[in-house]
Amino acid sequence: MALKDQGTPMFLVLQWRDFALGSSVFCPRRSSQRRTRKGWGRMLDFLRRGSSTEEPAEPDGPVDSAEAPFPGYDKLDERQISERLVRLTQVELAGVEAYERSHLDRPQVIDKLRYMRVDEPLPDYDTLSFEQIAEALAGADSETVKGVRDYERKFRHRANVMAEAAHALTTAEPSPKEARAREAQKARVREGFKKRAKTTGSQ
Repeated sequence: MALKDQGTPMFLVLQWRDFALGSSVFCPRRSSQRRTRKGWGRMLDFLRRGSSTEEPAEPDGPVDSAEAPFPGYDKLDERQISERLVRLTQVELAGVEAYERSHLDRPQVIDKLRYMRVDEPLPDYDTLSFEQIAEALAGADSETVKGVRDYERKFRHRANVMAEAAHALTTAEPSPKEARAREAQKARVREGFKKRAKTTGSQ
């Protein structure tokens, strides 16, 4: 009762009693001393922490777990970042754009990324070797070959790939899209001749 006389809340007194009883009465004799010490230690820890049941305060604002695209990114200016972007794959560029938009959001960097973000002409193109690209070009239609050629001119600048694309283009068949466009062009030309012939005949 000494605890209660000193102003200790009743629920702490009861908690103290429960720890003591639970450790000495319900435990085997041979381990009662060890368990009693453990119970008293837990009770002392509880008293040191106090009786507050408040939850830990939440951090102000959202916790940002995103990592920079490469070391020192936040310290680079727009020109330095633009110089590094040309060496990145489309997957890496997507990561840079996501980080830039959610952190610094610099218009010049965003514009550069918008210019460089395009569809790859072949699946996982940025990871393919010259031999793999050449094999894919051998059976590709002309639209795909042109896509490889244009992508290389804009980003990778590999002379052997561009030469292989130029060679494949000479024998490549048109894609279905190109075939439809050619037929539509021929139809417009025929229609133009018909209109011209009608105009000439009516004069």
